Amino acid sequence: TKVETGVNSMAWSPDGKLIAFTMSEPETKASKERKEKYGEFEVVQGEYTFTHLWTVDPAGAGSEKLPEPGRLTEGTTFTVGGFDWAPDSRRIAFSAAKDPDLGSSDTADIYVLNVADKTCKKVVDTKGPDTNPRWSPDGTQIAYETSNAREFYYYTNSILAVVPAEGGAPHLLSEAFDEDPSLLAWGPDGIYFSASQRTYAHLFRLNAATKKIERLSQPESRVYFGFSLTADFRQAAFSASDAATYPELNISSLAPFAPRRLTSLGEQLKDWKLATRELIEWKSADGTAIEGVLYKPADFDASKKYPLLVVIHGGPTGVDRAVLSGDQYYPMEKFAAKGALILRPNYRGSAGYGEKFRALNVRNLGVGDYWDVISGVDFLIA
Repeated sequence: TKVETGVNSMAWSPDGKLIAFTMSEPETKASKERKEKYGEFEVVQGEYTFTHLWTVDPAGAGSEKLPEPGRLTEGTTFTVGGFDWAPDSRRIAFSAAKDPDLGSSDTADIYVLNVADKTCKKVVDTKGPDTNPRWSPDGTQIAYETSNAREFYYYTNSILAVVPAEGGAPHLLSEAFDEDPSLLAWGPDGIYFSASQRTYAHLFRLNAATKKIERLSQPESRVYFGFSLTADFRQAAFSASDAATYPELNISSLAPFAPRRLTSLGEQLKDWKLATRELIEWKSADGTAIEGVLYKPADFDASKKYPLLVVIHGGPTGVDRAVLSGDQYYPMEKFAAKGALILRPNYRGSAGYGEKFRALNVRNLGVGDYWDVISGVDFLIA
């Protein structure tokens, strides 16, 4: 392809004949003329760039003239989010909100589009965001992530649900799972999703008939992410890391789960004296149990005193993990090499600890999290 605004996301049709992709609408002639005359500006919550679905036939690629993409959706009534091809390659399920404004995320619903005639039907229309559709293997149902019309969805758990492909009453599946599941795919033996578990992250499988959920990835004290499943759902590729292992690409069978590392990116660190990372836990001012990641210099001596730095994640539903990874915002390895301890507290509201822990921020933002951070400092001093 060669498109004006660039491709956002893409997916092959199961029959391999088309690639569906999303892209933002190109700038209009009127907008270009206005920019030339007055300079660049935007009317906030009055002007939006909508995202829509397209397809392209890859058969023409490689020739001097690239294949022309075909539009599937258009207009300003919705902006397209995630999408998924039906097994028959004739339909696409997608989520769409009324516009791209962050404040409109609660308007996201699920649609099914017929590729041949471009007709579109909304199949999920509940209040709050409904996103990330995934087809069942037989093409009769669609799994998706939903807030289930909960008013305060931004801190409550999202839920995996299923709806008939033609529309109908949604059926909730993961109410018993106390975290936000990230839907991956629906295979012949269940629905696959990933999720954080405290400071770790794992792959799970949900039985749509019994609602039973099993964790597939192991051991527990690792972070697994970026899953890609084979077409027969017998193997997965993913990234894995822990407190002593830099993120590496792995593959594994799903039964049993036995990761085999494919890359050696961590070799670039072999000549460095790296900090150690460990999980610690303390009680906050109101008795809440709080976890944090403590970095120690490579030559740490428990009989000595060290200066302490505190590095706090954002969000507030971010999470700091005890994994070996590159420093993004602060040079923590350099801090440790110069003889400092670094505390990264997962204060109340952090992801991975369940809905009740996230809700401890309600009407308490900036207060309870302060207790959690300062009590962690006091704990280390003691």
